[in-house]
Amino acid sequence: MRVIGSVSCGPEAESIRADLMQRRQSSQRALCDRMQRAKDDGDLPGGTDVEGLCAYLGAILQGMSIQAGSGATKEQLQALVETSLAMWPGK
Repeated sequence: MRVIGSVSCGPEAESIRADLMQRRQSSQRALCDRMQRAKDDGDLPGGTDVEGLCAYLGAILQGMSIQAGSGATKEQLQALVETSLAMWPGK
């Protein structure tokens, strides 16, 4: 939901937009750090593009937030999760 909030902020709320962007970047960095540890530990294939995988996950989560906000059902969102997991890098 942060991404939606940051896009809808007007010029008078620039400090809020900046804070939302910083929080998103911090969350994304934490996710990438965790995925890198998984790769280093052999839980992800050695050739995994960690930054690309994290960008993909972020886009999926943002898209799901938008879809949920516009009325997507739990079943529809679950189908997105299942499709994403089906494309997850295997060992």
